[in-house]
Amino acid sequence: MSTFRALYHGCCLPALVAFSLSTSSIAQESRIDTSRVYELETVVKTANRAATVLANTTSATSVITAGSLRRSPALTVTDHLGRTPGIAFFSLDGLGFEPQPTVRGFYGGGEAEYVQLQLDGQPLSDAESGLVNWFTIPLTAVESIEILRGGSSALYGDAAVGAVINLITPPIAASRNLISIRSGSRVPFETSFRHSGLVSGRDYSVYGGYTTVDGFRDHAKRDIGTVGAKLQLGRDKSSPITISTEHHWNYGDVPGPTLLGQDNRKASLPFFRYDRGEESIHRLGGTGRFDLGAMSGLEFSLSSQLRNVDATETLPLSAGFADTQRREITDVGLRVGGKIDVGSSSGISRFVGGVELSSEWLESRYLNILAGTEADYTAGPQSPAAAEASKGDGTRRSVAAYAHHDLSLGNRLRLTAGARVDVLQDRFQPGESETTTVTHTAVSPKLGLNYRVLSTANSVTNVYANVSRSFKAPTFDQLFDQRTIPVPFPPFEVSLSSAELNPQYGTSFEGGAYHRFETDRLSGELSLALYQIDMRDEIDFDLQILSYRNLGKSRHRGVEADATIYTGPVTLRGSYAYQETTLRFGEFDGNFVKAIPRDIISAGVDIPVGPVVGSASLKSSRRIFLDDANTQRLPSYTTVDARLGYDFGRATISLEVYNLLDATFSTTGFPDPGGSDAVFVFPFTDRHFRLGANVRLP
Repeated sequence: MSTFRALYHGCCLPALVAFSLSTSSIAQESRIDTSRVYELETVVKTANRAATVLANTTSATSVITAGSLRRSPALTVTDHLGRTPGIAFFSLDGLGFEPQPTVRGFYGGGEAEYVQLQLDGQPLSDAESGLVNWFTIPLTAVESIEILRGGSSALYGDAAVGAVINLITPPIAASRNLISIRSGSRVPFETSFRHSGLVSGRDYSVYGGYTTVDGFRDHAKRDIGTVGAKLQLGRDKSSPITISTEHHWNYGDVPGPTLLGQDNRKASLPFFRYDRGEESIHRLGGTGRFDLGAMSGLEFSLSSQLRNVDATETLPLSAGFADTQRREITDVGLRVGGKIDVGSSSGISRFVGGVELSSEWLESRYLNILAGTEADYTAGPQSPAAAEASKGDGTRRSVAAYAHHDLSLGNRLRLTAGARVDVLQDRFQPGESETTTVTHTAVSPKLGLNYRVLSTANSVTNVYANVSRSFKAPTFDQLFDQRTIPVPFPPFEVSLSSAELNPQYGTSFEGGAYHRFETDRLSGELSLALYQIDMRDEIDFDLQILSYRNLGKSRHRGVEADATIYTGPVTLRGSYAYQETTLRFGEFDGNFVKAIPRDIISAGVDIPVGPVVGSASLKSSRRIFLDDANTQRLPSYTTVDARLGYDFGRATISLEVYNLLDATFSTTGFPDPGGSDAVFVFPFTDRHFRLGANVRLP
């Protein structure tokens, strides 16, 4: 939490959400309008790794539907996710193309991830830090998004502490033909497409996208491109075998933080003039399912990845001194998984079990670029010479087995129990030196229940509760990273990594409710979640040994409430999350953890009038401390986005305006690591717009 590097990267519910505690398997006698697509009746897979009605789950689960993805104003997938209860994104480039997530008070500071991002159930994290590229898949290729909040290591293992987010692409045969073109004041050109068809009698789909970004700040231009395809090999629709491939490129400058109070918020400090990232990712995978009966099946998955990174990064060690190094990474990975899903014909019980194996090989090389004062960087050459500082290679291998059982007792009560065992082995050889090997084992159990409190003709309510244990393994970089930081005393440079690190563990208690209702004038879906997570052995920086150690403890408490109200054709959405994340050790025991907003508010409205649909959304984060001592606050901020769309049948044109009220704020920041009164911040963009057109082809 408190390293220099992490620093850089780093109540009452509204009356709207007052409702009865309850949950919901809809009784046959219910007269609720079934012509409307209710989110609480949506079937989700992420919560239990098997098809489950959302309201019957035993964890806090949200779905962003295809309709919401289409109607809401959003530049990126993280714009949509930021409207989910308890999730906020810090924008390090001011426009949202360098996002950092925080969920339930967990924030990796750019060093690690407490969120597991998936594409159709396959993790997308990198090998060295577990961070994710949020722009691998264009929005037009995503049909829906499932978000499982809270500790989920019993199903998904490492990093599933804050949330599991699953981007779901449409089935091949259901994929529509779509072309989208947009242009705006900050994103001058963006295009994407989706197409499906038949080749030799087999279904296929392809998608792609390209975005060029001017950026809000100086030194913030980037280009993003993606292309992907799916092909169904088997002709048997009940037992499909599908191969897929994705290819992604991302090139861009990194503006870095600026100083609070600086007149020009768009300016980039000279320290970051060399910062730039280039990344290419190539994936090939296959999935298959074989039916074992009406309610049972066997699934397998196989995926491989080749990833290349060339990134130059500056660490501001004080307001007047910085260190810049370039890193080259080659990452080759292979992942194999198998799952069996067995359900009884009566629907009373369901068992899900599986195994996962993965292996990643990583080659890393650091090159020194420049270290010095602002004057040194200002006077530095346009393309400075790079001298090799260190190199090494290593592997991370893991094997995991999990089991999950879901049992219905009568028509009201559902019980779930599950556990997962993960074994991770890391090996690293720096240059020609001796190889270091470390092995970690983690056991993650979970128990949960869901009880239908109420089911009437116009109202259904389910309550749920769970207790679980989750873990976050030390990342490959935290164990072995060779980057050194200059210090003004012997040995004059230090490396923060430590091969002695152990996994972080969290014990979680959660309870909540799902509710659906309908009256003559309106209907709606409401959800509520309350949680407490106690983390131990957190990885923090120890000043005595000048490296990482397992010495931290924290408590994460909170309330998350969400409401969607339908009144005629108008849809109203609102969510509120209160996060109380406190340190539980050391000098600042009891203080709030820095960079974590205590209040996250989201609201939105969709208003269709004939072929015209108007949408607006509001996001706000409040009460954020910038330091562990809780002496410096980041001003609270609120942003409003709006969209106006006109549907011509097969075509839709739209105008989107972001930061409509032209608010001036920063999403995060940190105090000067050198100890001065200076504060580094990441300014957010001013008001800007985007014009677009979508064309749906036959």
